[in-house]
Formats: sequence, C-alpha cells, structure tokens
Amino acid sequence: MIAAEYGQYHYDSMVSSGDYYHRNIPVFESAEELGFQCSVVSESASVNVQNPREGDHDDEQASSVIKAKIASHPSYPKLLDAYIDCQKVGAPPEIARLLDEIRRDKDLSKQDAVSMCLGVDPELDEFMETYCDILVKYKTDLSRPFDEATSFLNKIETQLVNLCKGKSKP
Repeated sequence: MIAAEYGQYHYDSMVSSGDYYHRNIPVFESAEELGFQCSVVSESASVNVQNPREGDHDDEQASSVIKAKIASHPSYPKLLDAYIDCQKVGAPPEIARLLDEIRRDKDLSKQDAVSMCLGVDPELDEFMETYCDILVKYKTDLSRPFDEATSFLNKIETQLVNLCKGKSKP
C-alpha cells in the first residue's frame, strides 16, 4: 500500500460518516487498546493489506493493522501533537484544557508503548512525515483568520478607548 492509499483510506473513513464529531476518534483511543495495537504490530507487519472494499471483516482487519502500525510508529507522538494543535484552534478554553489533558495522558502512556523503528516501513514513514507536515500547515492556515480577527478587534478597541477619552475631556 503506497502512502497515497494510506491517506485516501484514512480520508474515506473520516468523511463517509455524518456523525464525524460524535464517534470515537482513533487518536484518542484508550491506553489499553493502544498497548494492544502496538503489540499486534510485530505480528501483523508481514500481513499484506488487501483492498478494503473486499468485505467488512477484511476492512476491519486492514483498518486494525493500519491503526496499529500508525500508533506504534516513532512519529506518532508528533502526529498526535499536530492533530491536537489543530483541534485547539478557535476552541473554547474548556475544550483546549481537555485537549491539553488528553495530550498529557498520551505523553504518560507512550512511555509504556512499544515502538517500531524508522525504516521498517518506508511508505508509512513517508506518510507519517507528510501527514504531520500537512497538519502543521493546516493549523497555520486555521490560525490565520483568528489572528487577523484578534488584531482587528484590538485595533477597534484601541480606537474606541481613544474616542471615549477624547469625549470625556471638557
């Protein structure tokens, strides 16, 4: 499976459901499940991923193998950080705190995680690097309108304060 197929498979599974925000996001699975997935990697590394359209069981198995490989990849913490940073853009403070808490929990649980080495799967290495870069750029693009709006509102506030000061002087 080439890197583009990893991305297309991930994209298809993300946009096929209308309840995107209400389902379990694989990035935030439990630590126990993450540990299980990481231990499966060595057993499943030699499995050829079949066409995900061949059946529900094959689809679930292929999905589990891909998730396990991604979760055990050395770049996964970087990917998780980039994903959380994207989710925090424009989020209310309570959501941002929750995301920071999730990040801390993952940082603690990754100490126990089994990690594969770079170079074992060059296609996955390339996918992880590309996906991290895309998420970092996406966060920058998402942040730009918020930064511009904040700057605009600060200028308006300054002008209003100056106007009010000018009118209050006799």
